[in-house]
Amino acid sequence: MLKGSTLTSSVLASMGVFAISFIGIILVWLFVDRVGRKRLQAWGFLGLGVIFIFMGLIPRPSFPIFLGLFLLLSIVDQGPGQLTYVFPTEVFPTAVRASGHGFATASSRLGALLGILVLPIFVASVGLSAALIVFGVCDLLGWVITLWLAPEPKGQALLQN
Repeated sequence: MLKGSTLTSSVLASMGVFAISFIGIILVWLFVDRVGRKRLQAWGFLGLGVIFIFMGLIPRPSFPIFLGLFLLLSIVDQGPGQLTYVFPTEVFPTAVRASGHGFATASSRLGALLGILVLPIFVASVGLSAALIVFGVCDLLGWVITLWLAPEPKGQALLQN
């Protein structure tokens, strides 16, 4: 908990972040078949990259600005986050579909674990602003890789072999 916060305020804050994230989940599921998986993932990575870098470049944002950017980040993050469950199952042929999906899921879990374990050390070493910019650059790299390598399975039959 943050200094000065209570258990109640921490739970309410967590519920608020979940509620905002849930809006992002709903938006992903409303648009995934309309705009396509590749485009939705690419725009998500681009949005995350821009938001993280912007957050890192603002020297001392006011609380409302920081909160607004954080909430926007929570919504935009759902594009690449939710597509982890969709994209791999649609781009791998049947013979390796489960392995492809398992690899994608394991990779996302490894990233989450590293975030939990490495983030505090990284922030302590380089500072929050620099860490946010690095995260933004990583998301922009995800954007480039998505545009470059990811196929678009929208409207396609699932690969059989």
